[in-house]
Amino acid sequence: MRMFFIIKRKIQVSLAEAFVFAKPYHTYVSVLFTLLFAMFSAHVSYAQINVVSAQTATVLAQKLAGQGITVSNASLTCPAIANGIFTVTSSNLGLDSGIILTTGRAGTIGNNYGCNGPQVTAGNNANASVNNGAAGDVLLNGLANATTHDACHLEFDIVPKGDSISFNYVFGSEEYWKSACGIYNDAFGFFISGPNIVGTQNMALVPGTNIPVAVNSVNSGVAGIQGNIANCYAMGPGSPFPAYYIDNAAGTTVTYYGFTKVLSAAHAVTPCSTYHLIMTIADAGNYLYDSGVFIEAGSLKTGDFHITATGANVPDTFIVKGCDPGHFTFTRSQKRNTPQTLKFLIDGSAVNGTDYANIADSVVIPANDSVVELAINGLPTIPAGTTILKLLLISPYSCNGIDIIDSAYLKILDAPALHILTPDTAICVGGSIHLQAQASDSLSYSWLPATGLDNASVKDPVATPLGNTTYTLTGTWAGVGCPPVTDSVTISINPLPTVTAGPDTTLCEGASVQLHTNVTPPSASYVYNWHGPASYAANIADPLIQNFIAADTGIYTVSVNIPGCPQVSDSLTLHMIPPINVDAGPDQFICTGVTVNLDATATPVDTGYMYQWSGPNGFSSDSAHVTIQNITIADTGWYTVMVSGNNCAPVSDQLYIGMMSPVILDAGPDTAICTGESFSFHPSVAPGSQNYIYQWTGPSAFASAIPGPLISNATAENEGLYILSVTYPGCIPVLDSVIVAVKPIPAAPDVTDLSPQTYCRTEQAEELFVAEQLPLWYPDTTAKGTIVPPVPNTDAEGVFLYYVSQLVDKCESPKSAIKVVVQKCCDDNLFVPTAFTPNGDGHNDKFHVLDGPNHRLQYMYIYNRFGQLVFSSDYYNQSWDGKYKGQDSDVGVYYYYLSVECRDGAIIKRNGDVTLVR
Repeated sequence: MRMFFIIKRKIQVSLAEAFVFAKPYHTYVSVLFTLLFAMFSAHVSYAQINVVSAQTATVLAQKLAGQGITVSNASLTCPAIANGIFTVTSSNLGLDSGIILTTGRAGTIGNNYGCNGPQVTAGNNANASVNNGAAGDVLLNGLANATTHDACHLEFDIVPKGDSISFNYVFGSEEYWKSACGIYNDAFGFFISGPNIVGTQNMALVPGTNIPVAVNSVNSGVAGIQGNIANCYAMGPGSPFPAYYIDNAAGTTVTYYGFTKVLSAAHAVTPCSTYHLIMTIADAGNYLYDSGVFIEAGSLKTGDFHITATGANVPDTFIVKGCDPGHFTFTRSQKRNTPQTLKFLIDGSAVNGTDYANIADSVVIPANDSVVELAINGLPTIPAGTTILKLLLISPYSCNGIDIIDSAYLKILDAPALHILTPDTAICVGGSIHLQAQASDSLSYSWLPATGLDNASVKDPVATPLGNTTYTLTGTWAGVGCPPVTDSVTISINPLPTVTAGPDTTLCEGASVQLHTNVTPPSASYVYNWHGPASYAANIADPLIQNFIAADTGIYTVSVNIPGCPQVSDSLTLHMIPPINVDAGPDQFICTGVTVNLDATATPVDTGYMYQWSGPNGFSSDSAHVTIQNITIADTGWYTVMVSGNNCAPVSDQLYIGMMSPVILDAGPDTAICTGESFSFHPSVAPGSQNYIYQWTGPSAFASAIPGPLISNATAENEGLYILSVTYPGCIPVLDSVIVAVKPIPAAPDVTDLSPQTYCRTEQAEELFVAEQLPLWYPDTTAKGTIVPPVPNTDAEGVFLYYVSQLVDKCESPKSAIKVVVQKCCDDNLFVPTAFTPNGDGHNDKFHVLDGPNHRLQYMYIYNRFGQLVFSSDYYNQSWDGKYKGQDSDVGVYYYYLSVECRDGAIIKRNGDVTLVR
């Protein structure tokens, strides 16, 4: 398969790009890749798409391989940053994982965008354009009608186990911004070659057409500002096809301005044969405006065959013996004009021909169809528990023996059974009986008649019949086609009296109460038993309780025993009212014109209390809960509520309603901060209260309901007017605002012409200098900055970095690094003696500079202590024998000044003293 991407670029470059193209191309690429791989790993993530760059050919090919596909002989010619594997957490891409091949950068690293960056508005859009410095691809030059660059080329062999292959992909490009329907028609194709394929055939076609997928065939249907719709029409009938295009102008997870919907490429193949795929992508014309293709992981697969099981009641996967059948459904990926025989293995605990009607070991999918069903009919047997029928689907194109490609199973359950365990029974009137039955699981139950049952839809209800009743239980198994199963039981009724203990009663402390038992029908044979709080007991029908106290409150129960029947009983509750407590509610401070609710609470709770409110301006009410609307200053003051009832003494409580003072709000001073800094609001509100409601609003949909919210890591989007609304409940909101300015971070100082600086070891270096107004210098990235320029130390050779930033409007820029190289020069090998002995003994008789392989003496002057020149040298006369004008010079100290020329053209000058000794 051959995949190509044709990219012809318009020359639109920034100043930074112009600088790049001004340099030698190979030098720029080398430096760029060195810096990128030194600073970042291959693992990059932005937003909701994660990209791991720099993959091997084998990893990329294996990532694509799916069911029935074997890959081999993979090779890759591609810059490391241009390829990778991706996974998606959340995106509009349409794929969850796979590989990415690009003509630029695959993964985003900081502000260097790959395919997984944000797409911003046109004119300020993010893009993944990068010059990788890679060669083009001769396969694409003719297709693009231009010289190609930055190629990314992947190829490998496949062996399919089926008669077709397919895979899913999404093509995206930065050309959609301006060049839709332009002369630079970014396009690509998938090509396959191998047995029964003439030459190489393109698989990447617009669905239902022979038109290749390209920028000019799949787009919004509107020509870009550099395009003409005629170029799109020229692609073929129906072009362009906006139905397959996604406009990504406001995308947050994919950098490309537009991309296709998920498309599928497919081709017929001969099973078990070897085919060759080539996937390649390159820029056309220049190195800018990149494109990329996302190919779904595991989607490169052969024609699928599948088996699924459905029970009698879809989507269950079971059947019931003697009921409706289940089905195994066999499918192939697409309809063919020939039938397809599919063989399978029969497995599981179910016995063919015993637990289910006999089935063969194969099915045939008819011609011009893609599906066939095999019915499974369960056969009635003696209950034996659940059995399993499992079918193992054998690949019809197995290249090496039997290949199981799918399986499915059905559970086969016993036929439903039901039996009522409770025998026919007689009970007393008002009595109950727990009906119990034994039945198959999964049955739904229905008892008839339902009268007297606590639940007519459960297997074991409680029956309380009003007369002699025969109950019939019906069990049904919904959706599986089984006939209902039934059983019956008869319950007979014996008469039973009713008893009433009387109504619940509320008493004041110290009162007396007469309990009354009412039994119907009456009888002298009844036996009474009363029980109540504080061990109360009585065995008469109507006992008297005197001097009622708190310990006597509670439930009193009378039980009536009747010979031959269960005991019947009834209860009442006696309450004692303690002294009434009333709460008129909290004092309220409100604004003029609002509505005030008065809510009196009396305890203990009793519906028999009487309430009476009184207050300012002639106010009165006999309700516990009162509403005063449109309150004025005349309505302020003390409000009193009086509560009485149950023969208890009246009690009262008061609350005060006053007017709220005007709210004074200061949201705080306007402020300015640098990008990346944080800022907290500190408003002040008077008078103080815990009841204020705060609401901040501001730029970029900012909202907060706390008094002092925090703006963290400020950006330009946080700049603007912030409005604070403070509301006291029931009052009109008070507003104030704060203007927050977010100052930009200045650019790092330009040290392009200052780095590197080279010195010889021990050479006196000059202090570093940049042209910025207020630079800050750093000896390293962690030290505190200073405005004092550093002077490089040349005592030791090596490469040293000094850092500098600049302050603009109190905001500090990023740091720039200045490289200082201290190296060993030729003067490190220069030796000048400090003494000599011109006495004619043949040892150290002359004073001269020792020449080395890397330097030579230009001249040397020697002076005595009176400043008189006693010797001068040139290239041919370099040694002083201690004589002046033919006479021996005096013993003592002499002074020299010399110049030495180094091999690299550097000039070294030395001065010092030498001692003449005889």
